[in-house]
Amino acid sequence: MYVDDLLSLGWTLNKYSDSLDDTLKSGYYNLYSFDKDGMKIGVDICNWDINAKPARECVVNGIDIRDTDVKGADVKLPGGIDFFSSTRDDVVAAYGDPSDLYEGSVLETEYAHLTYSEDYSREVRISINVTEGSRIDGVTIDNFVEPEGFVQGEISTEVPAIAAAYVAPTAPSDNPEDYIFELEGALYKLPCPVSEFTKNGWEIVESKSEDTIEGSGSGKVTLRKNNWEFWDYVRNYDENATSVENCFVDAFEMRDHDANVKVKICGGVEYHNNLDEAFKILEPLGFIRENDEKKDTQGYIGYDGGSSFNGYSMYFYDGEIKDITIKNELKKKEIMALYGLE
Repeated sequence: MYVDDLLSLGWTLNKYSDSLDDTLKSGYYNLYSFDKDGMKIGVDICNWDINAKPARECVVNGIDIRDTDVKGADVKLPGGIDFFSSTRDDVVAAYGDPSDLYEGSVLETEYAHLTYSEDYSREVRISINVTEGSRIDGVTIDNFVEPEGFVQGEISTEVPAIAAAYVAPTAPSDNPEDYIFELEGALYKLPCPVSEFTKNGWEIVESKSEDTIEGSGSGKVTLRKNNWEFWDYVRNYDENATSVENCFVDAFEMRDHDANVKVKICGGVEYHNNLDEAFKILEPLGFIRENDEKKDTQGYIGYDGGSSFNGYSMYFYDGEIKDITIKNELKKKEIMALYGLE
């Protein structure tokens, strides 16, 4: 059901719950609390649209009812099950053996949780208080499917402000924290919109790429130039769905078996450079060399950007740089601050 349907039945948002005016990302859901006549229920609201939307425009896909929150209410389930009078035996008689059964205890109270599932997104979980006469003390109903007849929003044809704000570097950098690299003579700064690559002659391989990416979502793109391809996951930093060209590449990897493409990172170090010469340049910039335990001629040169989502890694073998990986995976608020869009 839609949130408006729930509100029309007299339920109001609990004052301690998140606001229904807050935005839900595409494909995300959140738990809200609603009140009516002294009762309280938990409600899962999900956004099935390709664009971000306020929660009040989204869909109720789950409900959670606790006995302590609805005392005195008339609560019925299919098959003649009454929340306050039916027992575990009544539930099994009505619905059969559960798909999953969990039995345990909390302090001195024994519980049984009976779960009836069609699949991972559609199930009913009934909690039984075994100690107190095997009575029902909680029910959760989940039906996480797109509503029948749901109409998706339109994909914006405008370039998102965050993609339009990107400015290509005009010169190489010796600072690894700039995450600037050169590919086939053109400079890029990660994260970088896919459109920046297409401006420089790269073509999107449609059969190996997403056409559009949902709001705040991610997907795959494959780029091709001079008979060489590379692919990466891209991120849509905008809340609305957009073409893959407006999404951001936040990592680049070049491997030894790839074509002879010209790649340079900070300090002018190139793919296939001599290891010792390259490290003389990189060591003063904060890079660390780690040899394989068994071979001095094999290992990695790395730069720690502060987390597992930022930095550089270069594999070397027999005195030569073989693989180069650069990544700068930023959160939306970080890239907004970078571009002055806060």
